[in-house]
Amino acid sequence: MGLPTAIITGRVLDLNGRPLGFAEVELFRPDKYQPTPLAMEWKEFQTQGFFEFAHVSPGDYILVYNNSEKWKTNVPGSRCFYPGVPVIADAGRIHIDAGQQVLDADIHIRGGCLKQ
Repeated sequence: MGLPTAIITGRVLDLNGRPLGFAEVELFRPDKYQPTPLAMEWKEFQTQGFFEFAHVSPGDYILVYNNSEKWKTNVPGSRCFYPGVPVIADAGRIHIDAGQQVLDADIHIRGGCLKQ
């Protein structure tokens, strides 16, 4: 039995719809979300204009940009959930089946996701 073959990719986009040069994105099952870093977390980085989570097991997931409470001054926006909302209750769920590819899981940094 091999690794799961499902993939989730997307981009973290600024107010003008351009991909950020660098973004930290985390993937969680909705019932396992933690607003603080865990010993076991799945984090990917957007460095080429997109992020990619490969070998994803079937199920439901949420994506979180900038999950850490310790913002850096060069990181645009505050914590933001897919597709571009500031609170977990409004976060979009991504359902993925075995072998499925979700290629448009974009997170938009706007509105409540911007630093105040």
